[in-house]
Amino acid sequence: MAADDLSGPYSVLIVDDNPDDREFYRRALKKVRRAEYKVSEAVDGTDCLKTLKTTYCDCILLDYSLPGMNGLETLQAIRKKRPHLAIIMLTGQGDVDLAVDALKAGASDYLTKAQDLGSRLHHAIQLAVEKAANARRGEQSRRYLRQMLDHIPDPIFMKDEEHRWVDANEAFWSLMKGRPHQFIGKTAHDLFPLESADALRAAERSLFDTGDVAVREELCVDLLGEEHVLITKKGVFRDLDDRKLLVGVMHDITTMKAQQQALAQSERTFRQAIENAVNGMALVSPEGHWLKVNHALCELLGYSEKDLLANDIASVTHIDDRAEDAEQLIGIWADEQGVRQYEKRFVHHDGQIITVLQSASVVRHRDGRPHYLVIQMADLTEARKMDRMKSEFISTVSHELRTPLTSIRGTLGLVNQPFAGTLTEGGRELVTIAADNCERLIALINDILDIDKIGSGEMRLDMRVHDVASLVEKAIRANEGYADKFGVRIDHGPLPNNCRVTIDESRFVQIMSNLMSNAIKFSGDSDHIDVRVKETGVGKVRISVIDHGAGIAPEFQGRIFGRFAQADSSVARSKNGTGLGLHISRQLVEAMDGEISFYSELGAGTTFWIEFAPLAPLLAAKNVA
Repeated sequence: MAADDLSGPYSVLIVDDNPDDREFYRRALKKVRRAEYKVSEAVDGTDCLKTLKTTYCDCILLDYSLPGMNGLETLQAIRKKRPHLAIIMLTGQGDVDLAVDALKAGASDYLTKAQDLGSRLHHAIQLAVEKAANARRGEQSRRYLRQMLDHIPDPIFMKDEEHRWVDANEAFWSLMKGRPHQFIGKTAHDLFPLESADALRAAERSLFDTGDVAVREELCVDLLGEEHVLITKKGVFRDLDDRKLLVGVMHDITTMKAQQQALAQSERTFRQAIENAVNGMALVSPEGHWLKVNHALCELLGYSEKDLLANDIASVTHIDDRAEDAEQLIGIWADEQGVRQYEKRFVHHDGQIITVLQSASVVRHRDGRPHYLVIQMADLTEARKMDRMKSEFISTVSHELRTPLTSIRGTLGLVNQPFAGTLTEGGRELVTIAADNCERLIALINDILDIDKIGSGEMRLDMRVHDVASLVEKAIRANEGYADKFGVRIDHGPLPNNCRVTIDESRFVQIMSNLMSNAIKFSGDSDHIDVRVKETGVGKVRISVIDHGAGIAPEFQGRIFGRFAQADSSVARSKNGTGLGLHISRQLVEAMDGEISFYSELGAGTTFWIEFAPLAPLLAAKNVA
């Protein structure tokens, strides 16, 4: 019969050592018309256990008086393997105590051997099978409930009215760092300090008394002394035995609480950083509205915090900068890096124009949506005024100096040539020194003017197609006189035929003069420098200027193209120079879409090189920005 089919047919195992009794039971079951029985037999307890290994049965009719292993012992042996099998104990008349013992040992029912036993068998079997089926279903339900509870990630527990733990799931044991035997039957007073146990008992006693459901945040300590912050939901219900049980569900928020506290601390630190920042700082929404502004920003723009928060960033942006600023903001929201830095102008509350260096970075939601901008503003207004004043001063001084110096140079040239014969040897020496110093001053002024033009974007380049060999020969001729003063000659290797570049001729000669004059000054004991021209494997032409001197110290190489850069040594200082030549050369080369660099070896010399793309198209004149 199927386990839960209570209408039959039933499989019955008769266990009795008396063959007459077994035959009596067979005949009695055969007479039952409402159900069919499949009957098997066993003569003693051992035979019964053996038969159960190979034969299915719904119910056992078990005689108490069996040879060897009696009916009670057989019942106990069966229950170890089959806790929910229907077993009816058969006892003699007057054996009530034996019947009670059998029920305690797990018998489904008992019947006394009387004349009317046959008429009572079917009903007793049916009830016993139903009881066994219900027990199986109950056990299965409890097993399913236990599995479900143990798979729930949140800790769950039950307590009785004496505040003793009755049951809990695996998550509870894991949270509490314990096992069931350490909790079941015990109270909080058995495991935890008196003060915390008293508070817990008082709160749970109130729930037992009122029947309310409570949800609250609690601090819990496990058996190892570690604290946990929990959200608990506790309520009272009655079980099948009408017992009041307190059921609690816990959700561990310790990590979340720590993260919240860390976030709160981070936000406090962030707010303090904004408020105490020297530069103006603000938070700006994706729509461009001020969300938060610090005191420095209010001071910078001349508005109160209330006035700024009531408006957007465009309202105080200079009208000529609004379109570019809007474009920058659109770009930063779309940019994966979400960082931009650029200059812009604001209009102060009193109407004056303020120039700032604005740095903006995006803060996004977890899903990547833009949340707000963090903006920092450094006031450049005074710096820009000073730059303009400096540029104007440099330009004015340079021009005012160059005019008289040019006149002085011409006069010294006349004195040093036509009238040199009338001068004493000492006089000629003084004139020569004055002329050299005059040339140095004019070179310095020219370099300063070039830097000023480059910085202001006022230098124009006359870009035309030129033959490289002709340009190099011209640059060499222009520097041969300077090389003669140092007893150095300029050697050049084969020059390419019909290799042309688009370049500004005068500026190219200026660049080559800077490179060659440096090579001449730092050639050391060598009596020559080399100029080489070759086409590289990447479609460019490289012009190299090579000296055979002491080389450049590694610690200075990173600053070689900086303004006023000179190696900090007595040798370098003695060579005279403004320290601007290489800086200007790099600006000019890059403005002509070229590249400049060097490599150097101590004790072996230095090679500076410039590269341009050959056969470049003719370009119009352009500004150096």
